[in-house]
Amino acid sequence: MHYSARWDIETFFRETKRRLGFDNHQIYSIKGIKRYIYLLMLTYLYCIFETTGDYIGFSQGLQLIRTD
Repeated sequence: MHYSARWDIETFFRETKRRLGFDNHQIYSIKGIKRYIYLLMLTYLYCIFETTGDYIGFSQGLQLIRTD
């Protein structure tokens, strides 16, 4: 039960590192870190839901947004 919830979190961080550059920035203030994570979360959710209104997956949604 705990692993299934953990898997979504690990998938989020893996995709944001690989596709959104989460591991390329150095932010030192807590306020800046929180803001950056919020922006990544909003971007992630936008890619998943905004393109078609249905859940399509992050990679496919990001590809659709980049081609538009």
